[in-house]
Amino acid sequence: MLDKKYYNLNELDTLFQISIADISYAVEKKDLGLVFYRQATKYLIGSLSNRKFVSIGSATYEGLIKLDKKTSLEVIKQKSITVDRALLLQMENIKDWSGDYPFNCELPSSRLNAWAPEEPHILGGDKILAFPYPKEKENPFKSTTESSASVTDAIDDSNKQTDSADKNSKQQADFILDFPKIELALKDACILSSKLIELFPSKVSGT
Repeated sequence: MLDKKYYNLNELDTLFQISIADISYAVEKKDLGLVFYRQATKYLIGSLSNRKFVSIGSATYEGLIKLDKKTSLEVIKQKSITVDRALLLQMENIKDWSGDYPFNCELPSSRLNAWAPEEPHILGGDKILAFPYPKEKENPFKSTTESSASVTDAIDDSNKQTDSADKNSKQQADFILDFPKIELALKDACILSSKLIELFPSKVSGT
């Protein structure tokens, strides 16, 4: 049995003779996902429905996050990346849960398709999707559209254009959600001990 729940990639070669090439192969061929420990951060938490994000609430989370196969390979190749989402692995570490919708922004937005409040225990497995908590701000495109409509309205023979601009202005949301990115570096990447045992049994069996 291994001593820790997860190991940094930099430890693997020394402890188990598992190289970065071994890890890259496991990611590509066996769908291994890299994990990262993250300090306490606020997230929108939910899951995908028809490939669109539906949040059931917001919370502060500190613990392990997991990347999918494609993103894990990008980290290995590029050494550092930014991502807009991740999977949470330790739901017991969730704090300050709230199911109340906290924004004025009308849904669906660019990344948040819907809000369906539930208690966090309904989520399970490794499919707990989280986006960093966004900042809400006024929509700059709406101001631009309204200014354009005002200028157009001043032109006597442009009634048709004015009607079109007014219609576009009403369709523009007053507020938008600005989602921050998660910055990740290969030097911080880890592998769960359970995955090391599953994928490299002969190399870790003697520990």
